[in-house]
Amino acid sequence: MVAGEDTDRFPKPDYSTSVFPENYNIDDFIVEKELTRGPQSRILLCKTRELEPENVLIKLYPRKREANSCRGVGEYAAIRSLNSGNIIKMIRYFELRDAILGSYFCIALPYYPNGDLNTVIQDCKTRNTLVPAADASRYAYYIAKGLNAVHDKNIIHCALKPSNILLSNDPKTLVISDFGFSKVVSESSDNVDVHKFCSPEMRQGQYGQPTDVWSYGCLLYALLTGKDVDLAEELQTARENDAEEELRQSLRNDMSSLRIYNNGLIDLVMSTLRIEPAERPKTLEILELDLFSTFKEEEDGTAECIICMVSPKTHACVPCGHKVLCEDNTCISMALQAGKCPICRVDVHDCIRIL
Repeated sequence: MVAGEDTDRFPKPDYSTSVFPENYNIDDFIVEKELTRGPQSRILLCKTRELEPENVLIKLYPRKREANSCRGVGEYAAIRSLNSGNIIKMIRYFELRDAILGSYFCIALPYYPNGDLNTVIQDCKTRNTLVPAADASRYAYYIAKGLNAVHDKNIIHCALKPSNILLSNDPKTLVISDFGFSKVVSESSDNVDVHKFCSPEMRQGQYGQPTDVWSYGCLLYALLTGKDVDLAEELQTARENDAEEELRQSLRNDMSSLRIYNNGLIDLVMSTLRIEPAERPKTLEILELDLFSTFKEEEDGTAECIICMVSPKTHACVPCGHKVLCEDNTCISMALQAGKCPICRVDVHDCIRIL
């Protein structure tokens, strides 16, 4: 179907309920339903035309709006230039000229049925629980790893938030998505996505890679506390009222009051929430923190127990979640007797097997 054909032959979808005609086709894909629609783009859940069809997402940028079309091309260019296990992959891109939908620039992306990080946060709020410490540390590491890959290519994501962190069954394979607002470091543009997780300077039309680091910190604060707050606005207001340090201490207390999360992770969050961009850590500096040594060892193949240095690691310290011990009772007893995690020095009250 192309623009200019007799559109009376094609039934109009009921956009109020996001229902498409049965077996409606877009290129090589069958539309299941519309998931979201915003002023810049639409996202459709589709299936491939295979004997064993797989779900994919089709992101459509309307070509009649030049800014949106350029945003789609920019997202395509950003994803194509990135090669990291923690960045969403692109299946393909194509142009669509459809009698019902209109003219779009389209990007086909993998579908992540486990949802996003915002789903995790909201589920914990509903159950009145907190994200387990081990999960929180893993999320923090692999998001930082993906963000470092973005910054290594001189790209600024500009829209980092929980809903743009997509999850699979393994936290190692979470991915950063939605590069529609991404910029190269040297680029100047008024096209920014102002949201609760964006930095103070971004609200003034200024941004750089520290902008993403601020958003990363806001994301982690929401993950550890379940609170949905505009930290840039609160910290700016506190500074104007000479109450910034009091608020910073309050934010720290929000994360540490239940003694679930280790101080290293809390210190990381606080270091990213500095109003001056130059005072925030770079992503590579974040990855080099001792906080993440266990995950780096897993990737490097350093899998021996940190005490006996012979047997493979099977057990993690509680509550910090660092997997550093083997199953030998002697090693476990030594760790419990010491009372501190060998990595982060947080008080340890138990050791559990990690499958």
